[in-house]
Amino acid sequence: MSLALLLAAALAPAAAGKPAPSPPPPEPPRVTVEVVALEVVGPGYGQDGKEVQPFGRPAGTRMTLVARAAPPYAIVSVDTQRSVIDEMRDGTGLFLSRPRWQADAVSDGGQSARLEMWSAGLPSPRAASLIGMGRIALKVAAGAVTLRSREFKLRKGSGVQLGGVRLVLADLKPGDPSEATFQVPAGALGPLKGLRFVVKDRVVPVTDWNVHPGIDDVLLGCRAAVAAGAKVALEVDVWEDSHDLAVPFAVQPGVGLERPRAVTLGEPPPARDLRPFDLVLAGVKSIGPGAPEAEGTGVALALTAAPPYTIVSLDGEGLELLDAAGARLAEPQLTVWRTADATAALLELRAQERAAPDASGVGVRGALNVVAAAGVEKVRVPRVLLSVGDTFRLAGQVMTVSEVQTSPGAIGFSVEGPAAVVDAVRAVRFQPRGQAAVPAQERGRRPGGATSALALRVATAEPAGDFEIEMWKQPRRVRLPVEVRAGLGLPALSSPHP
Repeated sequence: MSLALLLAAALAPAAAGKPAPSPPPPEPPRVTVEVVALEVVGPGYGQDGKEVQPFGRPAGTRMTLVARAAPPYAIVSVDTQRSVIDEMRDGTGLFLSRPRWQADAVSDGGQSARLEMWSAGLPSPRAASLIGMGRIALKVAAGAVTLRSREFKLRKGSGVQLGGVRLVLADLKPGDPSEATFQVPAGALGPLKGLRFVVKDRVVPVTDWNVHPGIDDVLLGCRAAVAAGAKVALEVDVWEDSHDLAVPFAVQPGVGLERPRAVTLGEPPPARDLRPFDLVLAGVKSIGPGAPEAEGTGVALALTAAPPYTIVSLDGEGLELLDAAGARLAEPQLTVWRTADATAALLELRAQERAAPDASGVGVRGALNVVAAAGVEKVRVPRVLLSVGDTFRLAGQVMTVSEVQTSPGAIGFSVEGPAAVVDAVRAVRFQPRGQAAVPAQERGRRPGGATSALALRVATAEPAGDFEIEMWKQPRRVRLPVEVRAGLGLPALSSPHP
């Protein structure tokens, strides 16, 4: 017999008696953190600074983070009380004041959790990035087990066993849906993943549920389309193999939501004199996948008028939204708001496309067409007939009544005339013959080059009477070229003037 066979025979019994190798330990939980949205919002305008606000939000800086757990783990919950923000600053080194967690949410199934960091502070005008550092406290679990009770009657005081734990139906409010509150011993069930009722093998989903912890007991409230007194079973999914983690994060995104090519910008070009207006960059936002808003990029501009001027109307001409390299973002949409006193206007330009991931900034290019006035004057126009073809004089020009439509108790009509006169009309009241004056509801304006039309409606059946018209004083048209290049700061775009 060969030596190899002798050695094999000698070793065989020992090998047979060896214990099987133990399975490898499970991988430790792994959680990654990324930035999915940035928003920098400047001060609002109008009464108390709240009448018109960039993006409809209060002034401040918001960074939205998403934490994702690698399978087989899922995120059960986030604890913002134990989560820590070590610092929130911009790329120039400016620290933003008193950052805090403002919102959190866990996705269905626990694949991700979303948190928002917010500070009332604003970045430096030259900033092209934000820096966030800290730790996120969350609970992860590697799976879930389903527990099902025996059938019981859904009525207040009923007791039910669920996996060796006794639950008591402490309160029941019948309805559609019914509201049930169970009393559960604290710590007996563990974190819940799902909850539902079963009625005669038919699953009735719970529309929403909540847990209110106490010292000795937990109150588990839920809503479902089940009738009081019905025979039901309760089915609960409970997370198991859970771990409490403190996940560190350190991020430095720019408008592309990743680290930008340049984290600070060079000195801006000299601001231009736009008298009697001031123009500032009022807000910047970048929204990526996983954020609560639709994906895209937004820029807000604020235009203010120095006394005695007010902003009568404002629109954009060829406005484009660009990334830092000058590439145009597709299909930007413009929205304009004005304060009630017309001293400020806010423009929001939004595109559904985002800048490149490493973009250092965004830009706006085009022009603003502004009609400004130096106050308001009232003009009375007597003996008007709301009939097609009737004419009257306003500001020395002939105006024509057209498109008259009558209905019980109301008359709709249009007033046509030179565009400069129609643009100067601020408000109209109509005093029917022998009656009190009533406001004319503006239903739209139709520009048409040299002439324009103003559509109105008055709540009266009497077509003869007088107009009381508020006119803007000394209206003037101004075209303001706009070319903005900015990171995450909010620089002034015009030089200050008296």
